[in-house]
Amino acid sequence: MDIEDILNLMQEIWASRPEGEQSGLSRDSVQWSDLCDVSRCLGARSLSALCRRFAQDYRYTTAGFPDLTLWNIRFVEVKSDTDKPSLKQIQWMHYLQQNGIDTEFCYVGVHTMRKKARAQ
Repeated sequence: MDIEDILNLMQEIWASRPEGEQSGLSRDSVQWSDLCDVSRCLGARSLSALCRRFAQDYRYTTAGFPDLTLWNIRFVEVKSDTDKPSLKQIQWMHYLQQNGIDTEFCYVGVHTMRKKARAQ
């Protein structure tokens, strides 16, 4: 499917579901147009990879997903300079990278230049 076909299918499902059933998304905070914009940026292949991962085991895969999505799509997991990524976060990062989706860790804090923080 191309991205427009995928978006048409997604919109049908979005419109047919009760308000709170969209994976915990509130339609007051996430608009359909926002999802379309992000989906188009990702493209059909990357969007399909994300959907596939969520569909395989939604309860497990909702944990560890990167904290930020930057426009023109890059997923960023934010860590303090003393924090280490969890196994689920590392699994998400590897999955995203294996599917050609830009992703990275971003360390914030007083000691972010330390080798320990940068080596993660």
